[in-house]
Amino acid sequence: MSENTAFTRAKKKLHDIIEAAGGRHTTERETVLEVIYAQNQPVSIDTLLELVNEIFEVKRASIYYICNYLVEKGLIAKRETTKGKGDAKAKALYEGVIGQNLIPNAICRDCGKVIAFDNEHVSKIREGLMRLGFLLPKHAMNFDVECKDLKKHGKCQYKT
Repeated sequence: MSENTAFTRAKKKLHDIIEAAGGRHTTERETVLEVIYAQNQPVSIDTLLELVNEIFEVKRASIYYICNYLVEKGLIAKRETTKGKGDAKAKALYEGVIGQNLIPNAICRDCGKVIAFDNEHVSKIREGLMRLGFLLPKHAMNFDVECKDLKKHGKCQYKT
C-alpha cells in the first residue's frame, strides 16, 4: 500500500500516543490504520477483516479491539448505521479522520451501499459556519436511506 499524507500523519500520532503511554507498537494496529486510510469510503468490520487478512491473518475480535482503540484515540471515526431489514443489529463503519474533511454519506439500511457526496448545500453550511467565526477542522454527516430498488423490485444489485 502506498503511503498518503493523512495516513502518515495518523501513523505518527499513533506512535506518539503509544510512546506517551509506554505501550507497544504492533503491526496489526498499524495495518488496520493503513487499510482504513486507504479506503475512499467508510468500511465495515467485515470488509476490514477481509482486506487486512489479505496482508496477514488476524481475528475478528482483534479488528474490533483495534478499531475501538483507534476511535478512542481520535485516529478514526465510527459511524453507526441503523438496523436494516433482516439485520440482527446496526452496523458500524470506520473511516480515517486525520487531515480529512469527512464527506457526507448516504448509507443504505437495506443493502449497505455507501454513497459519498458533496454538494453546494453542504458547502454553504461550511461557509456559513466559518463566516460566524467558527473553524471547521472536520465534519461528518450521514443520511440513513432505504433502497428504492429493493422496495420496488424485491432485489438490489448491491445486496449480498
